[in-house]
Amino acid sequence: MKKRVLSVILTLAIVFTAVPLFFVPEADAAGHWFSVWGTSIVNGSVSIPGLSLRDYIPSHSTIRVEVPVTANGSSLRFKFSNEYGKSPLTIDELSVAKTVDNGSAKIKAGSAVPITFGGSASVTIPAGQTIWSDDVGFSVRALDTVSVSMYFRNLTYISSEGLSNGHTFLSKKTLSTPLGSQVNSEALNSPSEINISSGTVTYHTIPFLANIDAYTEDYYACSAVFIGDSTLVNNTYLHYAERLSDAGYTNIGIVNEAIIGNKLLSKGTGLIGNLYGPSLIERFYRDALDVTGVKYVFVKIGLNDILHQYSKSMSDDVLKCSTDDIINGYKSLVTMAHERGVKVYFFTKSPWKGYARAFLGQTNDLTWSQEAQNKCDALDSWIRSNTYGDGFIDVHILANPADPNALCPTFTLDGAHLTELGAIAMADLIPLTYVEAYSTYGRSAAELNGVNPYAEKAQIQAAMQNGTYNGGQNQTNNNNNNNSNNNSGSAKSGGSFLSGLMDLIPGDLFSGDLLSNIMGLLGSLGGTSDSGQKSDASKTTTKPASTEQPSFPGLPETPANAAAQNNGVTVVAPSDATVNIADAGALAPNTQTGFTGETEKIGGSRTIIFVLLLFLVIIAAGAVVLLTANKRKDSDFIN
Repeated sequence: MKKRVLSVILTLAIVFTAVPLFFVPEADAAGHWFSVWGTSIVNGSVSIPGLSLRDYIPSHSTIRVEVPVTANGSSLRFKFSNEYGKSPLTIDELSVAKTVDNGSAKIKAGSAVPITFGGSASVTIPAGQTIWSDDVGFSVRALDTVSVSMYFRNLTYISSEGLSNGHTFLSKKTLSTPLGSQVNSEALNSPSEINISSGTVTYHTIPFLANIDAYTEDYYACSAVFIGDSTLVNNTYLHYAERLSDAGYTNIGIVNEAIIGNKLLSKGTGLIGNLYGPSLIERFYRDALDVTGVKYVFVKIGLNDILHQYSKSMSDDVLKCSTDDIINGYKSLVTMAHERGVKVYFFTKSPWKGYARAFLGQTNDLTWSQEAQNKCDALDSWIRSNTYGDGFIDVHILANPADPNALCPTFTLDGAHLTELGAIAMADLIPLTYVEAYSTYGRSAAELNGVNPYAEKAQIQAAMQNGTYNGGQNQTNNNNNNNSNNNSGSAKSGGSFLSGLMDLIPGDLFSGDLLSNIMGLLGSLGGTSDSGQKSDASKTTTKPASTEQPSFPGLPETPANAAAQNNGVTVVAPSDATVNIADAGALAPNTQTGFTGETEKIGGSRTIIFVLLLFLVIIAAGAVVLLTANKRKDSDFIN
């Protein structure tokens, strides 16, 4: 009996000793990768009839990209994109370094580490492709800013670029500046930021760099993706990362893949439609589900699907979609995510009354209407009550108590886009538990930044209660604040979207940024004049209304989709959950597609004058290049 008992005990001891061997995750020993930064890559060209305008990097130039990483890692790897390029892209030398003084284009002395590809210092990326670098032994802490420097021996067109979540600086080239790489230099020569601004919207050009992954041995490390439109192109994601880091969670990377002007169901349209990107439903795999280590996705989309239908400059071109169509699109996102085991959280729509879409020289391009608001309210009602997603974030608390359809003045730049204070407030609305961070310690973003986002709202409420509210005339409007995606710094912000051309033209031949001027002129030639009146109809080329129809990948053909079917929308339910957009012209990842310049609302005689002027500018610039080349002929060398 004793022997039997001892045998049982020994057997149990052996079993329970062996059990952990079967349940210890392999990643504990080997470690794994997860994403800590990203930007959504778009086609960087601007097209008008017969012309395609693209920024470019002059030969023998270095650019430096400053980006924030959002979690700890012992090594990094970098994804570079030539998705929209029409020819191979060559980068001749690259490095990563610790940033000194954000916005200055300076790096810490001795911190630069080469970025290589199969051991090579240079890389050539075929047209339509992306590539990952080798692993780089470069450790980071959550909320560090790193600088990725790239050297280009030859003139290089920027066809594939992100437009947010960092700052890119171009080293100025002069006759007295030695040619060659500056990727390891502590400071670039006379750096200027590559960006373009119009109204309250600023595009921060990020050429070719798409994602940064970090390596860790922390089994629980993972990533969360913020994805959506311009109401998410701000520092909300960074302030959420701040909160996580303060609560002790430095192993969750927060990646922002929002695009200004983006829509859920259709690609961008109009003169700068390429910059608005493909539809979110089309890019959802590339920009969310295929992000390394993703476990959570936060979605803020749908406002442009509605508002662009009411925009004077875009209403004839955009997809005419109903709230049922957009809801079916939401359901498709959830279906695709859940098939990957990824949780999805939706933001409600930001209040937008007062937003006039003053962009590209246009005024009063959009006017608030109850009809459009009712559609937004219907979407928000579904977001708050649906059982498809895993939760929601209600941003209605940011509304002006005197007008629930408008944002509080200190929260908005222009009626729709957030100030830094607004981004802080929105970050505090997102529960940390949504990414399974359950720490009882952790301060709010407002506390971490020493601000009180709701002070003005309390003032308005108090004034309304005591009868002294006068419609906000005495309230401090923060609309003049910088866009919350901007950083202060000592480097000059040249707004030089076509910086290469500007670098080669001496003196003050152009006042300000060339492409900004061109786009402003295009805006004045377009749908509205300075007085807000539409252009003369006799000078307008009428285009047929868009016949584009959305499809909803992953949705079964059930009665829930009957509304979409009754509206003539085909509901697609592919067995492999591959996105199958009905829009044949949509830009899919790793593919090339042509772009026909928009002709709508561009007056004939003025267009001819504009094209002739642009032609003369190009000839003049070419002459300058030739003269400069002759001067350098005896001194130029190849590094």
